[in-house]
Amino acid sequence: MERGDIVEKPDMAKKRKLLPLFVIIIIFVIVLVFCTLGGIFQEWLGIHSKGLRFFLDNERYSVEYIEWDDIEDCVLRFDFNDPEAATGQVVYEENGAEIVVTDVEVKSEYQIEFWFAASGTYDFKKGEGHFISPFYTVLDGNTWRQAMPSLMFQYSKTALSTEPVEQYSSGFTSATPEYEKLTNEFSISVSDWTDETENAEERPVEIRFCKLYETAWNRK
Repeated sequence: MERGDIVEKPDMAKKRKLLPLFVIIIIFVIVLVFCTLGGIFQEWLGIHSKGLRFFLDNERYSVEYIEWDDIEDCVLRFDFNDPEAATGQVVYEENGAEIVVTDVEVKSEYQIEFWFAASGTYDFKKGEGHFISPFYTVLDGNTWRQAMPSLMFQYSKTALSTEPVEQYSSGFTSATPEYEKLTNEFSISVSDWTDETENAEERPVEIRFCKLYETAWNRK
């Protein structure tokens, strides 16, 4: 070996041989993370941009509607003298899906309108989700079609049970035709038809939602 030649240390040479392997491992990890999180990010973006339609338009998912009758634990309780206190009340909760009072509008001393949001949940790992609401809509072509029964049903005792029945009445007044970010909004109107309101310190009301619809979807 001539003077001036540089002899590479054995450990440095070993590191140079391991460098391509290290690069391959890094690339493999990046691809694996992308394949795992890429689908989750696509689902998250689809939910926040299209809501339920993301799942209806995607052949990778199946969607079903389940009708529930004789519901016992979906109840709105409030005092007619202080209806605003019901804002934020969770009237129903089931495996992450819930129905919450979002707004209260006092129309008069004898009529109040309550707004609700039925919010769903989605498990990205399992690829399944659901929400529960008195209303549901289906996509017919490019149009959302409301599947709730007729107005006669909406104002009947089989839809809403109001207590005390001899004093109060209630009925659905509106619902959103489409779901945004897996949330469906609707409202009900509650009326007091009696004249016994001036001297009453409390006017307790209990309204039970008798029929609910679960919209459930899962990755095939």
